[in-house]
Amino acid sequence: MVFTDGRSRPDWPASDTPHYDAVADAFYAEQHRLFEASGMWAVDLLHEGGKSGGVPPDEAARGVEAGMRRADPAYTWVLQAWVGNPRRELLDAVDRERLLPSLRANQASAVGPRALGYPAGALVPALRLMLSGAPGELTPGFRFDLVDLARQVVDDEARRILPALAEAADAKDLDRYDRLVALFLDGVDGQDAVLSTDENFLLGHWVADVRRWAGSPAESVRLATEAKRLLTSWGYEDSFVLTEYATRSWAGLVGGYFRSRWERWFAEVRKALTAEPTTAVDWYRFTADWVEPDVEFAAVPSGAPVSAPPRGAAAGTVHAVGNRVK
Repeated sequence: MVFTDGRSRPDWPASDTPHYDAVADAFYAEQHRLFEASGMWAVDLLHEGGKSGGVPPDEAARGVEAGMRRADPAYTWVLQAWVGNPRRELLDAVDRERLLPSLRANQASAVGPRALGYPAGALVPALRLMLSGAPGELTPGFRFDLVDLARQVVDDEARRILPALAEAADAKDLDRYDRLVALFLDGVDGQDAVLSTDENFLLGHWVADVRRWAGSPAESVRLATEAKRLLTSWGYEDSFVLTEYATRSWAGLVGGYFRSRWERWFAEVRKALTAEPTTAVDWYRFTADWVEPDVEFAAVPSGAPVSAPPRGAAAGTVHAVGNRVK
């Protein structure tokens, strides 16, 4: 691989050879000597691309793992999920109980916030006050603020649920895992329903605006597809590293794209917990399969954020979320 300024990418020591063992042993020993480092080790094979040089990824992974184990029997291998890594062959070759990324992710996307800027549950009192003081006829400004606040409360609740999901997965407590997954997805459904009550939070409104620029039915389809692509993968496969760079919390996007993605991820994690074969997910292809069909989304709001329509959205869901967050 050649960098953009013309420099060649440096070689890497093949980790399936005795030469690698000698280098690894020296490296870990020096880390211990200088920093008393132990426990967590970051080794990312072929990070941001590169070529394997003929070394099978599974053998390379086992060589790295063996070096860590010799140096630190209590090791945890920290792997980054980045531009196609970690590869499926690597994951299948090593002890997954010793690997870290996990359900404890603290970002929804590469550009998302890592933590709340306020204590968990801090917005719930404000939401309750807005609901209790809502006028019979909502002004557009009040409606927008109420929906936006309710949306954020559900987001904050999801941050509380995910660590509990990780604990259930670590303990292989399938009953608790399934309950928490259902609770998480129920929040997604409720959020989508609340968002659907205001035109400013509709994917369909965005897509309908784009279609108005089209000069033909074919162009209408193409523009709608690219409008959805902009909000999800940002671009094509070569730019997928910027996925969700322009994402939005909009009805149709939350209940459609994001829900289906979470559902797939939770299902694959559950397979791993029950020792079932997992299926490698091509997340770019997953996104493209959602973006490319010419599907119509609601372009006008439905329901009211202060009532509880039959599908249990709006105030009903908001109150339920608020009551769970203390």
